[in-house]
Amino acid sequence: MKPVFHCLNEILSQCHSFAMLVSLNPGALNERQLELMETIAQDFSRQSNLLFKILSSVTSHQASPYLAQLLLRVDFNKYFSQAGGTLGSYTAPVPPSSSSTTTTV
Repeated sequence: MKPVFHCLNEILSQCHSFAMLVSLNPGALNERQLELMETIAQDFSRQSNLLFKILSSVTSHQASPYLAQLLLRVDFNKYFSQAGGTLGSYTAPVPPSSSSTTTTV
């Protein structure tokens, strides 16, 4: 089950990276930080998809009722499998342009 451990480790690492990025930047994110957030989101999506595929490929759910219960909870109403194994999508916000001017009154 080394691949499962690796996927879980990567998913938790991406969660930690996201938490650090958000907690260290209370204001609006700059372009570099938005690119980092997009990379984190893509890696998280890829690893969660891989983990779901690995766990789903176990053919004998009779041998592992706990795994069957986990998959049932993760894929409640078949949302996860119908979404292609992703937990959702992330669209990076457009950073404010530096050429905009502000007027003071």
